[in-house]
Amino acid sequence: MSNSRLIARFQGGIGNQLFEYAAARRLASHTGAELILDTKTGFERDFKYGWTFSLGPFPIKGRQALNAELLKPARSIQKGFLQFLDRSRPFEKRRYIKQKFGGFDQRIINLLPVQNRWFDGIWNSERYFLDTRDVVFNDLKLDPVSLQFDLSLSDSLKGKNSVAIHFRFFSKENDYSQNIQENYYSSAMQYVRSQISDSDFFVFSDNIERARTIIGSFNLGAHFIDMRNHKYSALQDLWLMSNCRHIIAANSTFSWWGAWLGEYGQQNRLTIVPDPKVFNQPHWILPDLLPERWMKIGS
Repeated sequence: MSNSRLIARFQGGIGNQLFEYAAARRLASHTGAELILDTKTGFERDFKYGWTFSLGPFPIKGRQALNAELLKPARSIQKGFLQFLDRSRPFEKRRYIKQKFGGFDQRIINLLPVQNRWFDGIWNSERYFLDTRDVVFNDLKLDPVSLQFDLSLSDSLKGKNSVAIHFRFFSKENDYSQNIQENYYSSAMQYVRSQISDSDFFVFSDNIERARTIIGSFNLGAHFIDMRNHKYSALQDLWLMSNCRHIIAANSTFSWWGAWLGEYGQQNRLTIVPDPKVFNQPHWILPDLLPERWMKIGS
């Protein structure tokens, strides 16, 4: 067993947690560290959303952190002490790595092994794990049989020019401070139809009835996938979205992963995302979030 340990702190929803795992997995492999998962401290004060660790069904690597690795019982004091000591260390040898606001940080890629390192951030760019993308993809292969996913629907999606359309509603109706305007979806669907004459649209959403109302006004036709009664409804949505031939994503890291996971084993996949220059919601304009190869549509 390695003498080096990387304690990765998880927080946020499923999409953010997938970024956190992918970056930590790559860093642990790069530095030869044992990967340890802090699945508790990032959720203890999440009173607004009530997120919990959601990656259990994935065949991910790493063990659960012990209390000492969680910096308990006095986490804030111990964290502050580690960060104080880090001031005198070169960045590549620091023990507590806290993500700063901004885009991709090249220094993370070049971190050197240390005995214990805490890794705290969302790390929402594939550049943090691009050189181990095959490893990450294999770690994120859900087992549809054990999870009792809809295999017949999946086979149907793979057998046609299926296009996943994902709606993520962050705020109330007609509030576009975070939600993407409807014209993005109509423009994206019309573009897909102009390129793929036999395209077949499949809609996924955290509010499928609201999505149905919006899509219905376009008169372009679509199927609506409603997995609300399934134990792993969100993960089944993610899996089915990745099985579609193409995707029209929302301004959501959950959508991002539906797009990214779906690139494997599929050629000429069309991935459409909201153009952050037009839809400039704070969580969507992060530098390096969107790969250059994905098509960005404004309106």
